[in-house]
Amino acid sequence: MDISALTVKLLVLFLPGIITRMMIERLTVPHDRSQLYFFLHAFVSGVLAYVEYGLILFTWNWAVHGKARADIRFLANLVDSSEPLAYVEVLSVCGIAIINGFLLSALINRNLLNRLARVLRVTKKFGNFDVWGYVCNSPIDSLKWVRIRDHRHDLCYEGWVEAFSDTNAGCEVFIREVRVFKNESGEFLYAVPGVYSALDPRDVTIEFYALDIRESESLPIGGEDDVIELQATERRGTRKHRRETHQTGRRIQGRPQSSSHDPAAPV
Repeated sequence: MDISALTVKLLVLFLPGIITRMMIERLTVPHDRSQLYFFLHAFVSGVLAYVEYGLILFTWNWAVHGKARADIRFLANLVDSSEPLAYVEVLSVCGIAIINGFLLSALINRNLLNRLARVLRVTKKFGNFDVWGYVCNSPIDSLKWVRIRDHRHDLCYEGWVEAFSDTNAGCEVFIREVRVFKNESGEFLYAVPGVYSALDPRDVTIEFYALDIRESESLPIGGEDDVIELQATERRGTRKHRRETHQTGRRIQGRPQSSSHDPAAPV
């Protein structure tokens, strides 16, 4: 058996692992990885898919036929070059690999491993590539409402984030229901349904004015008294803000109220 035929056979055998790895790269934030890392991950993912397939066969044979056995040809194909490929088996494992790709991508995107580790106080890492990804991928809905202050052009954009770039390398963001103000004076300029912007981190500040401290995933122990005091301050500020927005008629339906400051108060 020549080397080219062996290579093709190995590629077919580990096609499930390659599928899982390609799905993860497509559905999660891309990272610069070496080819060695890709193939190691594909190998582990492929072995995992075959193990799951074996467990399914074992359970099926035991429940239906009363025989505790799982006839899989994967190991035989690895150790015996003359063993023919079981194409039905490979296709079945590919189906499992697709499911694994979705599940592992969800696990990575939601940082479930890091969340569990933080609960157990194993680590303080949040799991994202950078803070930009942590904020933009957060499940907290109030983080979608932002106030982007462009200090260079003296403008303030207020709206909710619909789309964003994967990393902070480009800092691209698309926001909807946008109100534009002068940053220094707070003067209202105009409203527009949507704005796309490529932000320069050196000249831009992003505020999350709708965020409630109780929504934090890492509220320090003993901070409950501060939360109660902050809630009282927010209630006073919210009542004042509602009176002001009712008089000016600038409130947009569905837009959350800020705490104790005007939406475009100068900084």
